[in-house]
Amino acid sequence: MKKRYFFISTIFLSVLLALSVASSDERDYWPTKNWKPSPPDKQDLDSKTLTNMNVYINENLPQTSSVLVVRHGYIVFAKYYKRNKEDLRTLWSVTKSITSALIGIALEEGHIQQISGLL
Repeated sequence: MKKRYFFISTIFLSVLLALSVASSDERDYWPTKNWKPSPPDKQDLDSKTLTNMNVYINENLPQTSSVLVVRHGYIVFAKYYKRNKEDLRTLWSVTKSITSALIGIALEEGHIQQISGLL
């Protein structure tokens, strides 16, 4: 049962990451060491959707440790559900694999643009 929640949480968060990626033309800065926060509506995201996501995670995905949503280079949602060191777990390459596949699909379908020199 724990593996199921872990897998669902990983996929869910990877999809959010892929959906939050935007072309470089939409950014007014590129984050380095410090990421700037921004209200969701200022980055064309519905704050009610993020609130509903938070409620869903609290009620249905107890193994979720944290969620971070970045849009146009700004942090629009950050929530840490567990803060104990013993709650931390290694993800290995699961998240990277799913995220890279979703990014590739989004690039191919034209949802995001390639940044010259990076891809």
